[in-house]
Amino acid sequence: MKKVWKWVPLLLLAALLMQGCSSLGIGSKDKSKVTLKVLTSSTQFNAYVPLLKEKFPHLSFEVVDVNGKLRQENTPATERESRAVEIIEAEQPDLYYNFSPNYYTEESRLVDLAPLIERDHVQLNEVQQQVVASTVDSEGVLTSISPSIDRYVLFVNRKLLQEHSIAEPSSPMSWEVFRETALALKEKNQSLSGYEMSDSWWSYYSIFVGETMMGFRSIENGQLTLDRPEWRALTEQLVEDYQNQIAKNDGYNPDFSERQRTGMFVEKASYVHNMLSSNATTDSWSIMELPNGFGYTGSTSYLLPAAFSLDKSSKHIEEAWKLIIYLMSEEGASLISSNSLSSGFVTYPQYVNIGDFSTDVIYQSQGRAAPISTESLKNAPYLQFNNVMQKQLSDAASGSITFEQAWTEVENIVRELNADPANFITRSN
Repeated sequence: MKKVWKWVPLLLLAALLMQGCSSLGIGSKDKSKVTLKVLTSSTQFNAYVPLLKEKFPHLSFEVVDVNGKLRQENTPATERESRAVEIIEAEQPDLYYNFSPNYYTEESRLVDLAPLIERDHVQLNEVQQQVVASTVDSEGVLTSISPSIDRYVLFVNRKLLQEHSIAEPSSPMSWEVFRETALALKEKNQSLSGYEMSDSWWSYYSIFVGETMMGFRSIENGQLTLDRPEWRALTEQLVEDYQNQIAKNDGYNPDFSERQRTGMFVEKASYVHNMLSSNATTDSWSIMELPNGFGYTGSTSYLLPAAFSLDKSSKHIEEAWKLIIYLMSEEGASLISSNSLSSGFVTYPQYVNIGDFSTDVIYQSQGRAAPISTESLKNAPYLQFNNVMQKQLSDAASGSITFEQAWTEVENIVRELNADPANFITRSN
């Protein structure tokens, strides 16, 4: 009998150790089931779900497409902002995919991911380090991270320039050389377009060029800056090029066959896949950094086509964070690439194939991009500003009014919106 009692403490100790290991997940065959609520801007995340369930069998996903919901409800444009806030608050998400609640709220709902990266000693490769450095906002906060990237680049029609005996520009290219090259092609052949931007909507078009290529800020210290001389000078050049048909002015058309008659066009780097399907090669085309002007020497910011963010109020931050860490790993990159889960390029270049085009322009940046702004217009005033810009600049470009008349109306709406601080959001984390 004494021999039996001698083993009891040891058995109790072994039981306690096994219980402790199980609570830590060590040796546990079945972790506690967790459902992650995911808010997205499209249905794209649904393609991830079955693949992630194989890797994380204890996770299930409830996916809510906010934009789809707004469309289904026929929510008017002026009410989309308030309705989106209602959806966010009602759903109480854990994870966001390509959807930022910060667009709709003054106080950030998002976790700063930088401390988590440091805490868990997450090993980021060189590309990922560049992306993270360029993704922090002006307050030094990292609210999103993406296992894939994209960026705007300049596609140059080498063949067309060679056929018209025009010197092929080199990178880095100035804004002046860009316009001179486009003008030279137009003068040689009136049926061709010198260049094309990635959008024909004026409020987006002019601000995109100003912020991306010139380093301007459209909002500073809670005020629109488009009444400044540099914005006027740039916009007048864009309208002039449109009037003279140097810039393609018959509407945005991403069809590659249409772009064969354009000297240069600005587009996301991932557009190269469209070109490859048409057997484009480096003999006829080159891909370059965007031109810079007005003294700006910074690089083009990375785009995050698969942006993941965490909600501060989530009870499952750790589970969602582990999922993000996995997708940022080389194994995750292989999964994304082999299943075409993202429209961009994974952050491991060895999994990217773009024919004989170099990936350097995608992964290497010349200079530092400006930090992401934490300031924006609220939805209603943005729509008001957007409509004035579109109408006035379209009318000026068509010649129905002078640029002076158009810009006077732009300055008027800028002053009107700047007069009321309630038109702006400055997000704080």
